[in-house]
Amino acid sequence: MAPAPREAAKNIQVADGLEIQLFASEPMVRQPVSMSFDHRGRLWVLQYLQYPNPNGLNATAVDEYLRTKYDRVPDPPPRGPKGNDGITILEDSDGDGRADRAKEFLRGLNLASGMALGYDGVFDAQPPYLLFYADRDHDDVPDGDPEVLLTGFGMEDAHAFANSLTWGPDGWLYGAQGSTVTAGIRGIGFQQGVWRYHVPSKRFELFAEGGGNTWGIDFDRHGQLFAGGNTTEPLCHHVQGAYYIKGFGKHGPLHNPFAFGYFNPVKHVGFLGTALTGGCVIYQGGLFPARFNDVCIYPNLRANAMRVATLEPAGSTFTSHYQEDFAVSSDVWFRPVDCLVGPDGALYAADWCDINISHTNPKDRSQWYPPSRNDGRIWRFVPEGTNPRPMEELGLEDLASDKLVDLLAHRNAWYSREARRILGERRDASIVDPLRKLIFAEADHHRALEALWALYVSGGFDDVLAGRLLDHPSAAVRSWTIRLIGDERSAAPALREKLVQLAVREPDATVRCQLACTAKRLPGKQALPLIAGMLAHDADADDTFIPLLVWWAVEDKAVSDRADILAMFADKAIWRHPLASGAVAGRLARRYVGEATAAGWTSVGELLSFAPDAATRNRLIAAIDVQLNGSRLERSPAQLSELVRTLLAGENVDPAVLRLGLRLQIAGALPKALARIDDRQTPVADRVALIETLGATDHPDCVEHLLACLASNEPAAVQSAALSALQTCTDGAIADALIARYAGFTLELKTRARGLLVSRANWAQTLVDAVRQGNLAAQEVEIEQVRQMLAHRQPRLDRQIESLWGKVTPATTREKQGQINAVKIMLAKGKGDPQRGKPLMMKHCGTCHQLFGEGNKIGPDLTAADRKSLAVLVANVVDPSAVIRPEFVAYTAATSDGRVLNGLLAESTADSVTLLDAKNVRTTINRAEMAKVLAKSYGLATEPTDPSVPWYQPSVLALRDVGIDLDRRTLAAKDVIAPRYADLVYEGRWWTTEREAYDAFVDVTQQRITGTVSLRLYKGSLTVVGRQ
Repeated sequence: MAPAPREAAKNIQVADGLEIQLFASEPMVRQPVSMSFDHRGRLWVLQYLQYPNPNGLNATAVDEYLRTKYDRVPDPPPRGPKGNDGITILEDSDGDGRADRAKEFLRGLNLASGMALGYDGVFDAQPPYLLFYADRDHDDVPDGDPEVLLTGFGMEDAHAFANSLTWGPDGWLYGAQGSTVTAGIRGIGFQQGVWRYHVPSKRFELFAEGGGNTWGIDFDRHGQLFAGGNTTEPLCHHVQGAYYIKGFGKHGPLHNPFAFGYFNPVKHVGFLGTALTGGCVIYQGGLFPARFNDVCIYPNLRANAMRVATLEPAGSTFTSHYQEDFAVSSDVWFRPVDCLVGPDGALYAADWCDINISHTNPKDRSQWYPPSRNDGRIWRFVPEGTNPRPMEELGLEDLASDKLVDLLAHRNAWYSREARRILGERRDASIVDPLRKLIFAEADHHRALEALWALYVSGGFDDVLAGRLLDHPSAAVRSWTIRLIGDERSAAPALREKLVQLAVREPDATVRCQLACTAKRLPGKQALPLIAGMLAHDADADDTFIPLLVWWAVEDKAVSDRADILAMFADKAIWRHPLASGAVAGRLARRYVGEATAAGWTSVGELLSFAPDAATRNRLIAAIDVQLNGSRLERSPAQLSELVRTLLAGENVDPAVLRLGLRLQIAGALPKALARIDDRQTPVADRVALIETLGATDHPDCVEHLLACLASNEPAAVQSAALSALQTCTDGAIADALIARYAGFTLELKTRARGLLVSRANWAQTLVDAVRQGNLAAQEVEIEQVRQMLAHRQPRLDRQIESLWGKVTPATTREKQGQINAVKIMLAKGKGDPQRGKPLMMKHCGTCHQLFGEGNKIGPDLTAADRKSLAVLVANVVDPSAVIRPEFVAYTAATSDGRVLNGLLAESTADSVTLLDAKNVRTTINRAEMAKVLAKSYGLATEPTDPSVPWYQPSVLALRDVGIDLDRRTLAAKDVIAPRYADLVYEGRWWTTEREAYDAFVDVTQQRITGTVSLRLYKGSLTVVGRQ
């Protein structure tokens, strides 16, 4: 049960100089998810009470990611099924700082996830619809049924619904959509991203694709858009037409298969906190101490906290820097999900108020913890000593337009935003000339920008003004002018010339960034001169955003304006610029290869012929090789094959040419490639790349060469690549050769070799035979590798596996719960040792997980895990496969040539699937070679194969050296005691004499001892032969 609001407030520590006040709580408000102040200063709250399942629909299918299909698409209100969501208007009428009036505007919404006020009504995101409820008489009652503005938002998962409706500086209504739903709106398909809707023209656009499970949007004082979500870093900086990181294995590729890159979240410096930063704000309220001006205040939902980060310019984008904690609670019910700056300058936070933030499975609601629907709070943060006072009746909509223009200079951005919204709805021609004068008269560039935005939404922006604004001293004004021109998707001739001039001479990276975004939107004839000018900015080659933005502008015209694009690269001068030769040319070659048409291959040939030198040509060939990875050509393109054949005939053939020759099956490529691989004078990187290409192509004559690469004096990278390449070979002698070399392998190479051996049934038999003959210890084979051998379903092999490893089944829930409880009791006996614990964590967990930047990125990043909760932590360590985030479910892939491979689905394209195994090794499989791919009920995290180890004992977990200091009879006693201990703890009998006896046994067997142990090492097996 949630603590009472007064007690909850005591548990929240706030930043120095601030205090927390309760504005509203249950029963007045429950499960608040979105907030907005109206022009009268009243707070409108959307209550998400129907979450997580829609009412009136039946789930017909649920995939491994809990994406749900329903029996139908619901009709929009009022015909569709009613739910429990609603919109409530809160008001503090007596000025005591607490809402005392609550008026219900709307009830019966069915998973309504976003809300915005404007145009005499309420915009409501209720997937699959964007709805508008008019209230033109302002009586706080909808005038009638809603207008359906958009249809097609995804509704497979309620925690990723369309959300965060926010008015942009340009008068568009912006919104976000999360990760595990797929939208299809007016022919535009996307999962996570930022979208926008223009009310007067009814236009819809996908502003930017990707960015995680996006939740929360805000604009800084320059109009830059930032969004929160579940990325490890707090924020994504979204720019127009860009592509951002996704969970590609879970959500599939970007909708543009030729993006060939994406942006990561804003790089964060300093303390991170945890992920889930939805509902962030850029504070521009003018009330807080100066250190909070223009900072990002973002929730840390998992950590029951809110943080503060500064935003520092970094070329065309930003870095975020941790400044301080804004609010941290010891109360696990504190779940801030949305933040808002009010007319009073205070920061308001919607507290979801729930101990658990997951949701139920729509097909079996008992599988997950249901939300606590009876709780919810709205907190108000103000400077210390701020006394509550009545929120004055603002009445902004009653102000004359010139008075609204005055509000554009208000220190609290809430006023300028609200004034601009009202001006945009009025489109009052009388303020156009005053606003134009303000833009050029203001020495304050921010006020000039505010005037530009107000002028645009009021209908006063035209080509003549735009031409003047392109010379404005403010970079933000120039940037927004370029953006507003591009929003019309065409520029007047006079503006085109000025844009080209800017592309050549513009000194500001943020302006050049917008130039690239706008070039993508303009027709090819208008865009290409802009692109040519931008390609000459050599300094931009190292910028975070601009190289890819320029590429995306080129890609948009690559086919429609093919001749002009190729003519641009026919100019030798352009190749001298790193943006052209580095960021764009290689991707353009890949784009034409990916086109997979005769015209595309001809374009590839032309592009190669334009390369000014051999080094540039070889880089293009390397790019072509990348694009062909994982695909099979039915027939080699004649023009390209002839070029590669000619290059192969020369001396000192570049490795990229050799790799492409192997892929194209050109005679002469294989002998030269094998000679390079065998030559240890060849750079290791080149040998590895050639070996990887052999593994991806059909060259059975390479087995002996690959086995030779496993010699003990070979570099580890070469050995590893050779093992991976051997996967595609079917020669039965490979297994015998690996077993013969096994004893000389390093520990890492042994693990990789076992992984290779278990991938084919006949090789797995060789491995089992080696174990039975004592040439390889059974304990070395990991449980996941045993399972992989069983997946071959060979009766004789299965019987032998059972004789060696027993019945390989997961522990029962009862046993696991007993182990979990046992660990909790042991941990209660004393504190841990972080110095000794960190190396153990990196050894056993860091192979797959990162914590504060250390470790491998295979499983979930533990930095963002709920590490404050001992119950959650112990359960995940003891039973790592009990609850697996969907994107980390392991897959088994069976290929047509008899392989069985395990791993996470790292990438899935139309041509291939890439698996990432527990050793951080990627394997790309052509779809034509795949017999089936199955999701497993567990992840890659594994348990020890030796069932005698009660590993939940900390010292055993640490050392795994049972048997050195204990005799056989004591070990046998441990085998008996371990499950009994688990049972009594599970059954709650930990106060019994029986448990005390078991504790005494554990204490004795875990004592530190000194002495001498005699060991016998024979064929990989270690046996204790004596103790003293």
